[in-house]
Amino acid sequence: MKAFLEEYGIIIIVAIIALLMVVLATPLGQYIGTAIAGTVTDFINKSGITNPPTWTSPF
Repeated sequence: MKAFLEEYGIIIIVAIIALLMVVLATPLGQYIGTAIAGTVTDFINKSGITNPPTWTSPF
């Protein structure tokens, strides 16, 4: 696993940054951002975390 991250870690970080730029820049990004926020919120609620962090959409 460590070797995998050493080899592909930069690519993963760049992909995440590119995804964030798309989310912030386009109407499709707004849809993706809302879907991701909903998925994460549902996951947190179902996991039983008693004090989840809050996130507000910039759209």
